[in-house]
Amino acid sequence: YDIKGQVNNVLLYYCCRFYCMIVAIFTALVMPVLLYFLIPVTLEVLIAQQLGKKLPQSIPYWLAKSMALAGDLLGEKAPINSLKLSKITESLTFSNEKAKRELHWQPLNVLNNFKVE
Repeated sequence: YDIKGQVNNVLLYYCCRFYCMIVAIFTALVMPVLLYFLIPVTLEVLIAQQLGKKLPQSIPYWLAKSMALAGDLLGEKAPINSLKLSKITESLTFSNEKAKRELHWQPLNVLNNFKVE
């Protein structure tokens, strides 16, 4: 009869239970907070959160470009081609300085005020 071995087994059992409890608490409480700060808040994140949906999937640009080049060969009926790819990936930035200056317009931050209705 080995008392020392039993004590070690009991100690190991409680250490494992404690570790599992810490992992469960971390997963339930800490991970959502970490993910909130790690995932940048973008318009697609806000829309997904407000609709209760998963974030949209994305593909690497090189794959999209390859598909677009294949679409160029297939013609206008292709779901993606180089023109369509450039339209959805290029930045469209406009200045609102004239409206702010002449109309005294105070724009709202889209990410802070966006609501799906």
